Amino acid sequence: MYNELTRGDLKKMQEEIDYRLSVVRPRLMEDLQAARAMGDLSENFEYKTAKRELGKCNSRIRYLQRMINTARVISENSAADAIGLYDRVEILSEGHSHPALFGDATVRRGLCHYGLTPEEASEYIHSTCVEITPVGCSNVWVASPYMNLPGELLAVFPSDDGDAPDSMDAFLDRYFARIASLIRENCRRESLYRYERAKYCADPLLSCFVRDCLERGVDIEEGGARYNWIMPSFVGVANAADALYAVRTLIYERHETTFADWRRALDTDYADDPILLARIRALPKYGSDDRDPGSPDAYVKQIAEFLAAECEKHRVPLTDGDDGRSSRLIPSLFCWIMHDHFGRSTGATPDGRRAGFPLGDGSGPAQGREANGPTASVLSSTSWEHWPFIGGVAVNMKFSKSLFTRESLAVMKSIVKTYLSRGGFELQINVTDRETLERARACPAEYEDLVVRIGGYSDYFTRLSPTMQEEVILRTEHGI
Repeated sequence: MYNELTRGDLKKMQEEIDYRLSVVRPRLMEDLQAARAMGDLSENFEYKTAKRELGKCNSRIRYLQRMINTARVISENSAADAIGLYDRVEILSEGHSHPALFGDATVRRGLCHYGLTPEEASEYIHSTCVEITPVGCSNVWVASPYMNLPGELLAVFPSDDGDAPDSMDAFLDRYFARIASLIRENCRRESLYRYERAKYCADPLLSCFVRDCLERGVDIEEGGARYNWIMPSFVGVANAADALYAVRTLIYERHETTFADWRRALDTDYADDPILLARIRALPKYGSDDRDPGSPDAYVKQIAEFLAAECEKHRVPLTDGDDGRSSRLIPSLFCWIMHDHFGRSTGATPDGRRAGFPLGDGSGPAQGREANGPTASVLSSTSWEHWPFIGGVAVNMKFSKSLFTRESLAVMKSIVKTYLSRGGFELQINVTDRETLERARACPAEYEDLVVRIGGYSDYFTRLSPTMQEEVILRTEHGI
């Protein structure tokens, strides 16, 4: 494993080694000898302390020497974004589910936008999966609640052509009005939950450790924290975007079907109209780096911008922060396990997804639709702004372990750097192969330690539901 270091880093490490060898270690040896002279080593506290400190010094020297011996020297200009990245990519290439890769600049930009100072924005944590919360000054309700974007599209999909919008813009307006209503109602409901907690709950001990609670004399459950956000998460953005593109293309441009016929196909899970299903699946999908203004990528961007703007309109009561900054509704675009939960209860959708199958597994392309390779997938996934979605963004990528070579590391590192440099929020990488996953599904007892990344978190593959296992297997497997 290589450590990417600058010449300045190597110089500092060597200076520390020299100092420890010439000054620190000799002094600790003297302390050890003096303590040994006191006798009765079994109960000699000074001896045990000196021995422990000498061991720590020797361990530090060995560590620094190993870092130098395995260093890959990089330029000072590239150090800021390259230090450690090669190591992390190598760990992931070995099939490990961690580390997760976060875009720090993107996260800090979003936090500053929502009212944090630059200093506060540098102190954050992904509190459960990918949800970002300010450290020591917040009471944030993450993933509250999850919302099914393709499901809401089905709710406005006409079953009678007499009710069909006369243009794609009109159909899109109908869909966005439905989402806006859902956001408003869910914000009201979550605010009521927060009101109930303020009325009947208290956490005085926790309040002592959260900034502004003591200063305000207000318990954290009553809105005493500096930031009291609610973070709804929107699931299935890829399915929704691909569906909108399909509707515009097949109904409003090519006139190859009608809403009524399409609704009948949806109601039968496309069993009565396999030709329509084939036409849908032949269309371009989100993940192909299609930069046309009417592409699926463009619809993802349009949906993301709408969600961010709509959430900006709402505030959470029970707080008295500066200019309302403490009471924001902040959007998320990740799914945890909800893409499977929603998928099981959602019928066939206009993007060609069959009934009962999981929705898209995060903010990237839907499973199996990255037809133009990993670079195109990354460019599509970063074709819209991630920073407003401080509630969490997760993009999954899967690479073939059987095709992975030492040379692949440089390619994967380049992909990761491209994602982060283009404003990517968080990237999750699985390096495995279909054969291993299929064997694990067939013989779970032999693969109980197989861990995969899901929609913002990791889980044991054999513990997933059958539909979740199928979803992971069907993700596009890139060879690099």
